[in-house]
Amino acid sequence: AIDRDLEGAYNVAADGWVSAPDVRNLAGCGPLALPDDVARRMLHALWSSGLGDAPPDVLPYLLHPWVVANDRLRAQGWLPEYSNEAAIVSSPWLATGAATARRRTAFGVVAAAGAAGAGIGAARVARRLAVRRARP
Repeated sequence: AIDRDLEGAYNVAADGWVSAPDVRNLAGCGPLALPDDVARRMLHALWSSGLGDAPPDVLPYLLHPWVVANDRLRAQGWLPEYSNEAAIVSSPWLATGAATARRRTAFGVVAAAGAAGAGIGAARVARRLAVRRARP
C-alpha cells in the first residue's frame, strides 16, 4: 500500500475467521467464565496498574466474534501470508512465555482483589448487622 501510494483505509487481515473458542484454544487459554461487568473491571484494574496489555475497551472484541474484510487490499493484488490460526499460534506474545507469566501475575492480582473485596464485603455486612442489633 505504501509502495503503490494507495489512498484510504485498507484492512490487513487473513482470509476467513476463527471462532472465539478456537482462538482461546489456540492461545492456550481456557474458556471465559466471568460476567461481562467483572471482566471489564478486571481489565480496567490490570490496564491501570500496568499489568495488562489491553485496555478495557477491547472487551467487546474478546467476547464477540468479529470479521475484518480484506477485499479492498486483495483487489490491489495483495495476498495474506498467514492464516488466522497461524497468526495466533506464531504470535510473539504467546511464543515468548510472556503470556504465561502475565497470566500468573494477573491471577495473583485478581485473587488479591477478590480477597480484598470479600473482606470489605464481610466488614460491611458485619457493620450492618451490628447497627441493626444496636437499634432498640
